[in-house]
This record gives sequence, structure tokens and C-alpha cells, in this order.
Amino acid sequence: MNSLRGEILEAISACSRLETIGHNSNSLQGEIPPSLARCTSLQTVILGYNNLQGSIPPQLALLPNLYTLFLPSNNLTGSIPEVLGQICKNLTWVNLQNNSLTGGIPHALFNCTSLYYIDLSHNALSGSVPPFSQASSLALNYLSLYENHLSGEIPSSIGNLSSLAFLLLSRNSLRGRIPESLGKLKTLQALDLSYNNLSGTVAPALYNISSLNFLGLGANQLAGTLPAKYRQHPYKHHTVDIGREQV
Repeated sequence: MNSLRGEILEAISACSRLETIGHNSNSLQGEIPPSLARCTSLQTVILGYNNLQGSIPPQLALLPNLYTLFLPSNNLTGSIPEVLGQICKNLTWVNLQNNSLTGGIPHALFNCTSLYYIDLSHNALSGSVPPFSQASSLALNYLSLYENHLSGEIPSSIGNLSSLAFLLLSRNSLRGRIPESLGKLKTLQALDLSYNNLSGTVAPALYNISSLNFLGLGANQLAGTLPAKYRQHPYKHHTVDIGREQV
């Protein structure tokens, strides 16, 4: 861990061959300069765990080779630029967690076919969880949206994300039933839907995903019966958190 202080200088935009900015876990402050878009070879932006302020410059979407955007635990505000998903065709890793971002989740971001990892947790994002297109179902492995202000229903199209291993949606205001399509996620390892307003019964297929190690359902309005294998002979390495649910 270093202790770099001050602002990111505009002069860095003159480094046309720069491929990586890695200033993680420092004391950088000020705003992310939009002029970074001039660093046309830039592939990786790692500026997490600093004191950066202001909004995420939409100009970053102009970087043709950008595949990692790592900005967690700053003081970033404003909305997530819609153009990130529209233009960044190589974007693989997006971590914006633990900031003060507001507004909705851009639909285009969820339809970016190259994305493997999305963490937007612990912000103040609102609106619904956007649907996923069929094309976006091939790569996404990790999706974390917990502790926001998201509402509406869980889109059934999440069941098309055939590579998804982690789906973390807890501590929002999601309502409605748990989509039966989630039972199709055969590589799922952790599913956390706790602390929402979900209702209805839990699809039996969810309990039959052999790769599932954690299932969080507590603090909802769910009903039904917990399968006997979890009540009488729970798997040694499996956790089912139902809180006080009537299941």
C-alpha cells in the first residue's frame, strides 16, 4: 500500500501508449479527468480505495481497448454513463461498489456481451434491474447489486446467464416472485436475495442446483416448505439462510 496524495494530473493524457493506470489504495482526491480518453492504448483503469470525487467521465467509453474499470470505495457521485455499455465492446470487469452513485442501471451495460464481472453494490442506485439479452448470457460470471434502492421484479432473463456463479441482490426493495428461470443456472454458487420484499413460494429447482453453496432468502415474505434434505441432512458445505421465512 502506498500513500500517494493529490489529484490525477491532466498531463497524463499525453501518454498515448499508456496501457494501465494502477493507483489502488492511496489518498488520491479530486475528479477523474475526462482527458484520460486521449490515452487510446489504455486497457486497465485501477483507481479503487481512494478519495476520488465527482462523476464517472462518459469519455472513458471512448477508450477502444478498455477492459477493466476498477473504481470501488471512492466518493463518486452521479449516474453510471449509459455509453459504457454502448461503446466499450471489450469491457470485461466493472467494479463501482461502495460509492454514492445514483440513478438507474444502464440497460446497455447489462447487454455488453464481453462482461464477466459486475459489482455495483453499496451505492444508491434506483429503478429496476434491467433485463438481459440472449447475447449477454455467455460470459457473465459475477453480478452484485446488493444494498441499493432497486425496486420492481427480478427479471426472468437472468436465467439465461448460463455462466453465472454469483448473484447477489440482497438489501434492496425487490418484489414479486423469485423467477423459476433461476433454477436453470447450473453453475450458480451463491444466490443472495435476502432483505427484499419477495413473496410467493421458492421454485424447487433452486434447491436442486448441485453447485449452490449459499442460498440467502431471509427477511422476505416467502412461503412454502424447505426440502427435507436441508431440514434433516444439510450438506456440510452448504448454507441456506431463510431467517424467519415461513419455508
